[in-house]
Amino acid sequence: MPYYLAPYIGKGTMLEPFRPLGSDQPVWSAIDLRPDGGATLEGGGLNVCFLYLPQTDTDIKLIKIGEDKFDIIGSLLKQVIVSKLNLTQLNFDRFNEIVASIMLNPPLNGWKPIRATKRGFYELHLGGIIWEQAVIKGGASDNFNRADENPLAGNWTTVPTANDCRIVTNAVKGVTTGSNEVYWNAGSFSNDQYSQLIFPTNVANNGVMCRVSTTERTFYIFQSSTSTVMRVYKSVVGTFTQLGSDYTQSLANNDTMYIEVSGSTITPKLNGTPLTSQTDTAIASGRPGFRVRSTTAVGDDWVGADLAGGGISIPTVIHHLNQMRNI
Repeated sequence: MPYYLAPYIGKGTMLEPFRPLGSDQPVWSAIDLRPDGGATLEGGGLNVCFLYLPQTDTDIKLIKIGEDKFDIIGSLLKQVIVSKLNLTQLNFDRFNEIVASIMLNPPLNGWKPIRATKRGFYELHLGGIIWEQAVIKGGASDNFNRADENPLAGNWTTVPTANDCRIVTNAVKGVTTGSNEVYWNAGSFSNDQYSQLIFPTNVANNGVMCRVSTTERTFYIFQSSTSTVMRVYKSVVGTFTQLGSDYTQSLANNDTMYIEVSGSTITPKLNGTPLTSQTDTAIASGRPGFRVRSTTAVGDDWVGADLAGGGISIPTVIHHLNQMRNI
């Protein structure tokens, strides 16, 4: 499923409309980067799009970027993208995050920025959803870039009856080999919220949590249960119940784990891709947090916030996207 940078061709007529080179394949899709929105072939100074094709096209005018939305893009190819799109730099490595940063923050006189959907998400579609981010309203973040700390303190509180977390070399780790769980204690959060954490070193039973109680071990959690299975659980006063079926997902270092709760709907995401939502009404409110399992797991760049229905500035989303990558 290759992705390309592609020029537009055609005459702009009914018989020969403007279209991406390579679009003779069925089921292609594109993100138009022409500043004039496609009014002309040259696009107001930039004739290019991101193109998805079901099959490889060897035309030399197409610049192949990757095969998968999670592909890590090398420095030379990033330089090509920067030059082709008249950018100053790219701060991300995964293909889908590169496209997200480009669409959220276009250059002066460039293409139009992405807008939030009515359901309160930024979505990028290129042969399917390649990236999705909830609209952010306020919220909190922590990159843990400060002196070593044991236990994790400040705006963090250990979940009742759970074990502490700590800061080691600008990242968060567990104090014990058990479940080290914390929640953000500052500010206020609505009942509809999300929590996200990157795991540079990922192990089984790491997770992100929403609606964490401040008085008992009660919360929703999306966790990496084994090396190949992830699950959503609810914990009610320390009693865990799985919600829905297993997700067959391979655990990997640098995974970004995410959970959101909206009303009775709990939606996990792995590296920006939504997984099947679950429903439950047992826990009505609480705060966002996370679990770092054992002393070997490493977490970094946490973000937690309310879900909102709109009215959010794109720079705020850029800040949180940057925070996820510790820029």
